[in-house]
Amino acid sequence: HVVIHHGGAATLATAMGAGRPQLLWPEVADQQVSAGTIDRLGVSVNARRRVSSAAQAIRALRELAQGDAPARAMALAQDIQRRREFGSLETILDTTAGLLP
Repeated sequence: HVVIHHGGAATLATAMGAGRPQLLWPEVADQQVSAGTIDRLGVSVNARRRVSSAAQAIRALRELAQGDAPARAMALAQDIQRRREFGSLETILDTTAGLLP
């Protein structure tokens, strides 16, 4: 129900597209920026900032699995699908076909 990872771009985008809340332990600068960005969407917990014990990790997981986060994450995934903000191959092929005589 919850994806736990460091906050790498590919895993983060995949989890967002799948409508899954995320518990993030960012290690490097780009992961920290990404974690901070999606934390504001209400679909994740940045564990580096909010978790300092096993009990807090359990609370964060429960919050992400049972609170408002699952519905928010699914709504975000549906919005991503609606706006076609996933995979670029189809867009590249359509654009290329439109440029050819």
